Amino acid sequence: MAAFLLGVLALTAALVGVAYLTGGDDGRPGGDGDSAKPVTVDGVTFLPWKVGDPARFPDNLAVIVKQGCFDCAPPGNRVRWVGRVSRDAIGTIRTETLFAARPSQALTSGTPIPEGAYILEVAARDDASEIVVTVCVTGGCSPEDRLVPNPETVLYHSTDGGATWSEFGRPGGTARAVLVARDGVVLATYGAANPTYSLFPGNQPLSPPNGIKDARIQVTPTGEIAWVGTDAAGTLRLMTATTGTPLPALLAKATPVPPVYFLDDGHLVTISEIQSQRDADDWPRYNAVSTLEGKVDRGFTGARVVPIAAIGGGVVIGDITLPPGNRTTVPVADLPGLIDYNTGTFSPITVPFAGPGEHTPARVIAAMRGPFVRVVRRDGCAEVRAESSPQSKVLACYPANVLLKRAASGDIQGWYAVTTLDGKPGFVALEQVER
Repeated sequence: MAAFLLGVLALTAALVGVAYLTGGDDGRPGGDGDSAKPVTVDGVTFLPWKVGDPARFPDNLAVIVKQGCFDCAPPGNRVRWVGRVSRDAIGTIRTETLFAARPSQALTSGTPIPEGAYILEVAARDDASEIVVTVCVTGGCSPEDRLVPNPETVLYHSTDGGATWSEFGRPGGTARAVLVARDGVVLATYGAANPTYSLFPGNQPLSPPNGIKDARIQVTPTGEIAWVGTDAAGTLRLMTATTGTPLPALLAKATPVPPVYFLDDGHLVTISEIQSQRDADDWPRYNAVSTLEGKVDRGFTGARVVPIAAIGGGVVIGDITLPPGNRTTVPVADLPGLIDYNTGTFSPITVPFAGPGEHTPARVIAAMRGPFVRVVRRDGCAEVRAESSPQSKVLACYPANVLLKRAASGDIQGWYAVTTLDGKPGFVALEQVER
């Protein structure tokens, strides 16, 4: 993805002590053999993912996380917690609840959340500049419980990294926010057939360009709505309102159409299930790294690795799911981690996401790059001023728990040089924040 979170050099020390994911005697991931082997599909070699030693949660990073049971039988398949994980200036990991679907959830505007409501989905921009939580307040809002009458969802919106929330709208029925775009929130409504999409507010229907079939909707790093689908000539393309970037021909065989993620160096990462190439008993998960011109130059197999936000130099933070029957001594299933697409290594971040024994699956949905200062003022808000003076113009005023990015230089006695959430340089008094 497009966000630049921190320099990769600070992370390479964590990507050591690797072990290959176990595989079958014939090299198939997830079997009963001793080691996974490379897999060649249409002339492209996919190397087995390697699991590195657990990585330390990085400095100068804050991630937005949803936690819950994502593959459970209903009604357990729900998001149970939305929070933020960061590391402060002295190295302590901080875990904070941002949103909980209960009447006690603080809202800056809107109707209080009713008893019995539950979180249906969480969507965000890559940098957490906008977060939208969909809450089911009545009835059955999921496809698996659609027989429960009178479903209604409510959207809750944050533009300050989850510190404050307001009611954003009531789209009606079972619609849920799945993407946050530059021009609004992409809603999906699930029925008996494929989901339908619309742009909220306004409920403008969204559909792929003419001639594109089996399309998957997504948002580019610039916030533009895009579609990945096959054109009349059988070419898989990433389509926006202005461009139609071709993707590797190999991926046109993927079922379903693969999602596309963006690395910071101009490469694309796709997650493909090339089922026509593999046995029914296999785990047909492939990560292909391609250029914008559509040439695959790296590929990995053996796990479902989902990149979330680019860190730099081919390293991203993301999630991993292992195939059934996989054996590894490192607890990586459904854990965030550092993904190195140069070496094909996934290093799970076990602290704070996994304790002794079983853990609740956690998935990163957005990430913010620091270093930060945290607003601690309780009596009102912390003013960010144009100059380091209490008489200077107030650029913005933020409530407690907002993270403000510190400038690389410019601190003056009694003041931190910071950036407002909309990118303006300014100063905040030391007594209103903490590092």
